[in-house]
Parts: sequence; structure tokens; C-alpha cells
Amino acid sequence: MIASEVGSTNTEPVHIRITSEKAPLINGRNMLQRLSNIFKIGRTSHSDGDGYVEFGTLGMDNTRTLGTFAGVFSPVTLSMFSALVFIRMGYIVGNAGLFVTLIQFIIAYGILLFTVASVCAISTNGAVEGGGAYFMISRTLGPEFGGSIGTLFFLANIVSSALCISGCAEGLVENFGPSGYLSGKIGLIPDGRWWRFLYCSILNTANLVVCLIGAAMFAKTSVAILAVVCICLASVFISFLTQGAIEISIPDANTLVQNVTEHVNGSYTGLLSSTLSNNLYSNYSADYSSGGTMTDFASVFGVLFSGVTGIMAGANMSGELKNPGRNIPRGTLSAVLFTFICYILLSILTAATTSRFLLQNNFMYMMPINMWPPFVAVGILTATFSAGLSNLIGSSRVLEALAKDNVFGMPTFNYFTWHTATIGLLGTLIMMFIINSIYASSSIILCLILIIVLHLFSPSKNAPWGSISQALIFHQVRKYLLMLDSRKDHVKFWRPQMLLMVACPRSACPLIDFVNDLKKGGLYVIGHVKVGKFNGQNNDPTIEEYPHWLSLVDHMRVKAFIELTVTKTVREGMQHLIRLSGMGAMKPNTIVLGFYDEETPKNFFLDSQYATTMFENSTTLPNNTVFPLRQATGEKNLDPVQYVGMCSDVLRMKKNLCLCRNFHLLNKAQLTKNSNLKYIDVWPVNFFQPTDQDPFDTTSLFMLQLACIINMVPSWKNLHLRVFHCETGGGNESLSISDSPNSMNEYPRISNEHRIRKSLNLLRISASIKKIPEWGEQIRGLKGRPLLEPKNQYESSTESNNALSNVSRAYILGVNQLIRQYSSQTATTFIYLPGPPASNTWDEDDMYRQYLQSLTELTVDLPPTILVHGVSAVTSTTL
Repeated sequence: MIASEVGSTNTEPVHIRITSEKAPLINGRNMLQRLSNIFKIGRTSHSDGDGYVEFGTLGMDNTRTLGTFAGVFSPVTLSMFSALVFIRMGYIVGNAGLFVTLIQFIIAYGILLFTVASVCAISTNGAVEGGGAYFMISRTLGPEFGGSIGTLFFLANIVSSALCISGCAEGLVENFGPSGYLSGKIGLIPDGRWWRFLYCSILNTANLVVCLIGAAMFAKTSVAILAVVCICLASVFISFLTQGAIEISIPDANTLVQNVTEHVNGSYTGLLSSTLSNNLYSNYSADYSSGGTMTDFASVFGVLFSGVTGIMAGANMSGELKNPGRNIPRGTLSAVLFTFICYILLSILTAATTSRFLLQNNFMYMMPINMWPPFVAVGILTATFSAGLSNLIGSSRVLEALAKDNVFGMPTFNYFTWHTATIGLLGTLIMMFIINSIYASSSIILCLILIIVLHLFSPSKNAPWGSISQALIFHQVRKYLLMLDSRKDHVKFWRPQMLLMVACPRSACPLIDFVNDLKKGGLYVIGHVKVGKFNGQNNDPTIEEYPHWLSLVDHMRVKAFIELTVTKTVREGMQHLIRLSGMGAMKPNTIVLGFYDEETPKNFFLDSQYATTMFENSTTLPNNTVFPLRQATGEKNLDPVQYVGMCSDVLRMKKNLCLCRNFHLLNKAQLTKNSNLKYIDVWPVNFFQPTDQDPFDTTSLFMLQLACIINMVPSWKNLHLRVFHCETGGGNESLSISDSPNSMNEYPRISNEHRIRKSLNLLRISASIKKIPEWGEQIRGLKGRPLLEPKNQYESSTESNNALSNVSRAYILGVNQLIRQYSSQTATTFIYLPGPPASNTWDEDDMYRQYLQSLTELTVDLPPTILVHGVSAVTSTTL
């Protein structure tokens, strides 16, 4: 099979040796080839590269040889005749009566017809390879349904083959055993439970030999077998019309009516209206072949329906059919019609010629009335043996099916709608529960278990087969996205919807993983800006990179969408992604950026829990490198001014902003109960404006919300949430840091600590409050020289409320030292992010650089840190 034909990223032709559906089950290859030569069986094979290899060879000149009649009609007809046509008609008509029998055949064939319509629609939906039902179901419904239903279909074929072989063994005993019709009283073969088991084993061994030689052996001889069965069946029809009235003895095995003193006979009347009228209605009695078990509608229908369900025998031959899309519908539908006519005629003639007593007590009544009794014996043996062989071959082909991928078009079979498929499904389910509710429930439960197991663990779950599951998901997602109205957004069902901007995933793996935890059921988009000009390029460069980003998502096991864009600058690209990412009401509300610093990028794909080699030496990219890592001396795609401008753009676009620093230090494997890391810290203090602080503003509440969310994630649950309360000191009372120095002693106020504790309880956030008594010492640092001073008298008089004009560098370094003092056991820290300076007030570039420098000094040498600025309410305390 050519790798490029199945969607592989490897464009080099690689031939994969795959065992054929006709491959032997043992290694006796030479012996089987000699058997094939003895029987003159041509090996029907397939074109090179399609995934089928006969006896392990490759490169043979293989062709499809079977047409509609030999490949489909004959196997289906033989499977639908099986043991029912010669052995079970007396049981059905004798108990159910002619009317109920005809109704049961109509119901059974109605269900079969709707099912066949679905099979025909699938088989005409594109190129069909070997594997029959498994191939068609898996390529239409996906590997989960294909694998589960295919497994059940394989088991069902095995059981059906056993049923047919049992019928064949019964025919042998009834004809050649003790008191057999052809052997007389003595019997040519013994009877008994284990003797029948031996006969079935011998017949199965014969089937095994045929399967080992090759499926073509049965396909080539199916026409001859069908001719024999039709001749035997025709002799039965003729005998019904020509045979006069006779008495037929009841077999000795029927101990319900037979006794040793007087031999009991049943009457064959020939064509009589009185016999027909007596057999019109049902009269259920005990079944002598099952120890006297009483019959009813369900048991009779179970025998009838199980005998005519061989409709997939032709589809199982799909690998040898010249035109499966044409052969399967025509052959299957014609076989269904042919067998239906035969069964209806057989039922009517049986009811019009044979007494009910004889039908209920001698299921082999056709033999004594036949013009030459061995005709029936030959028909029983050939019909049941061929049906069992067909099921066994079909099951082996389903089990061994390995097929290439094809592009499916619209079905060409016109007599099919979802209504017919639904009727076929419901009809089959209803009859399953009518026949045996326990077996029906067990099969459905087993199917669901297989679907779940294959969905989770199957190597083929990502196979590019055009699974219908994606179409169903698309339909449901589109419908509910339209129902999700952004005008109905409310704080009560707010959830984080993250857009993480990533320059190089190699150095951002811990951050990508962290944001995946932080989004907690919300939208997660990973955005990347490829700097360059789109005009003048032959192809969109993001097309080649996009599959690698999807592979990154799979590798890291994060629930994220990927958005890529090409622009001249990173700042412009981020604006595009913020506006265009998501769909409908599912749009990012929080933008996450990495921190702009001089840290040397680390390649986490080499030696970490994210290590992988799947992104090395790619042949699909121009430089053969996926996600190239910037070197320590390499040039960055943006400067500090543009970075701060990006932060300003995010806030102007009314999005929450998070800046993440030092996440190269994060190792989630260390977040255990016995680890030294014990805390998630929250500092709801605007360190750039400490004298004008509201610990309950939008940003502070947003920080608490994010910290609470990350603490709910299983891998972070072992950590304890700490909220730091900064007090002025100088006494036991905790005063608001917004109080002026002159008003501190005028009258008592409610402490911020009490307000924080009350808010945490109201918001149901489990956290402890950590007092910072040293905060008063840090406040004195405000008396130092401001970070930014007015350059002239005009600027001084028009000074804005810029935060940097209120703090000194010594104060910033002191705050950093304070945070580090409490961070020795901290896994991650949430810090209040002041808004960027307003532009066009002083020199914008200097302001932006000083703002970034202040953030750098504030967070240097801290554990993984998230600087948070909120613009929208995220908590609600009302219903």
C-alpha cells in the first residue's frame, strides 16, 4: 500500500505487507498452494498496493473475476436457504399456520429489504474493497462503529455457521442414522450428543480446508452448489403436485407421540382444500426435537428469521467482485426476491398437502413424498454445508479485512432514504427483543462496550476514512453555536475563554499546559503570528505549518484550537487573532502573553515531560525544522515598545490581560502532596499605586477567580490558596491602605482583612489570608525619586495619572524582595498588573520601556508568575 495514498505525511512510496482476507490461518503455504493447483483454483487478487496479498506474495498480477451471479446471487441464495428450506418448513407451518407463516415471512423480508437498501446505498457510495460489511461500515460510520459492529458481525457469522453445520449434521443423522429414511432401522452412522458433535467437527474441518485453500474455491463452485439445491427444491415442488395420499411414519426420535407398542403415522393428503383450511391458523404445540418445549410466535419467528439472514454473504465477496457497487445491489436484491418466492410457494404447498399432525411431528416429511428421496437428503446436506461455509468465509474476511482509503461520492442507489434505514433498524431491534430479550440486550451492551473501547484505544481511531461522526458533530455544533447568543452574556455563567499567543511552542510547553488547566471548560485558542508578507508568496505559509500545530495539541493533550495568521508585525497579527478567533458567542475574553525578557529559550522537546522527536527533521517545511527555536543571540520579532503596545491594545479591545513569566520553572510533576510546593499565592495589590488601592476592584476579583479555577484542577488540588493582605502596621488594627495618614486615628474603620474574609466566604473561595506586617516599611519607599519625572514645566502641569510617577525603583525592588520572601513554597503567583501608561502624554517610547522595566524588576526571580489585569466583571453574589 502506498503511504501517500492513505494521507501519510511521508511522500515516499512505502509498500506495506498486509495479509489478505484469503491468507491462510496457518503457515502451511506450500501445501495450500499445491491444493490450489490440484483443484485448479485461480487466485483472485488485487492490484498492487491496495493492501491485499495472496499467500504473503506481493506484486502479483491480480484481477477481480466474479460477477453478480457467481459472486453475490449464489452465496446469498444459499445462505438464505440453509437448513430452513428442507428441514424447518414443517415446524413453521405446522405450528404457526399458513396465515401467520406468510405474515412472518412478510415481516422478516420487509426488515431484510430495508436493511438491504442500506447495504446497497453504502456499497454504491464509492469504491468498495475486500472486507464486506466491515469495510462499508467502517468507511461510512468511522472506525469505532466499524470495529464494534464488524466484531459482532464476525461473531454472528461464526454462530450462524455453527447453526448451519448443526443443521447439516441433523440431516446426516435423520437420513443415515438409526431409523433414518435412507438407512432403515439399522443405520449407517450412530446417533448421540457426542456423535453429532463429531459430525459437526468433521464438517467444520472440511470448511476450514476450503478457507485455507482460498475463498475463490467456494466462489467458483457456488453456482454448481446452487444448481444442485435448486434441482432438489424443484423435485420437492413437483412431488407436492404429483404425489398422492400416503401415510408417513413418525420418527422414533419423537418420543412425545411415538410408543413401542404401536407405530404412529401421519397423513400426507396431497392437494386438498380441507387440508389447506385445517392449516390456515396457528396451533402451537410441543417441539419434539427440543425435549417437548412449547412453541409460540416468538420461537417460530426466531427459527424463521435466523434462517433467512444471510443477506451479507454477497457483500463479503466484495474483494473479488468486478464491480461491487453494481454487483452487490443487483445480486442481493434478486436473491432476496428469489428466496422469498420459493418460501411462499413452499409454505402454500406444504399447508395444502400435509396434515398438521405430520408437520408437527416429522420435520423430514419432504423425503418420503419425494419422487426420489435422496434428492432431499442431497439438498439438505448441500444447502446447510454451503451456508455454513459461506458464513465461515465471510467471518474470516471481516476479521482479516485491511483496505485502502477511497474518496466517497453520493450514493447511486436511489431506493434508499433515512426512513427506510430507520424502519430496518427499528424492525430488527423489535424482532431481536421478541425472539429473546436477554440475547438482544446482551448484544447491544456488547456493541456499546466495543464502541467505547475502540474509541479510546483503537490504533485506527484517527484513520482518515471520512467518518460520518464528524458530519454529525458538525451539524450539532453549528446548531448550538447559532443558539448561543452573545447578547445574552451574563456574569453568572462567565467562564475563561483564553487566547494564548505563542511564538515558539518548544519554549512554551509549560505555559501551554498551564493555560489549558486555567481555561477549565472554557474556550482555549492557541494563536501564532508568522511575521512576513503574504503578497508575492506562491502558497499560504500557514497551510504547511497548521498540521504540525494540530500534532502539537495532540502531543500535549490540551483541548485547544489553533489559529495562525501572516502579517508584517506581531502586534498587527495579534489584533487580527483577537478579532477573528472563535465563532459566534465563543470568542476569547482573556488574552495571555508570555513575558518580554532576555531569558534564553529552552527546548522542552529535548529533555522534559514534553519530550518528543515528532517535530524533528520535517520534510514539509522549507528549512526542515518545525517550530525553530530562537537562539540566545537571535533577533526578536518585536521590541519592548511594541510589546507594551500590544498590552495596551488588548485593554483597549476590552479584553482581560495576563502576562506570564518564569513558566520555564514550572514542573507539574512536582505538584504532589509530599512536594515542597504548597501554595498558590494571590497579591490583590496594585503595587504601582499602593496608596490608592481597592482590594475588591475588577482586577482583584478576576485574580481570585483565576486562582480559584486553577485550584480546582486535579493536579493543582493539593495546593492551598493564599490571599495576601498588606497592612500599614503600627498597631493591632488593620486599616485600609487607602486611608490618608492624617485620618488614620480620626475614627475606626472596618479592616480590609475583614472585608476580604467576608468576600471569600461569600464567593465560596477556600483560601487563607496572609498578613504582611512589613508593608508599612515598603510604603516609605514611595518617598524616593519617581521612576518618571516631568521633563519641563508644561509636562509637570499636565501630568497624567501615570502610575510610574508615584513609585521609585527602590520601592519596586523592595516589593520584589518582599514577594520572594514569601514564595519559597509557592507553585505559582498571581500579581496585580497595572495598566500600561497612557500614550501621547510624555515620550511614549520611554514610558513603555520604563513600564516594562518596572514589571521586569517586580517579577525577577519569582516562581511562575501571572500578571493579571481585568476589564470585565467575573463574579456575582446574586441569583
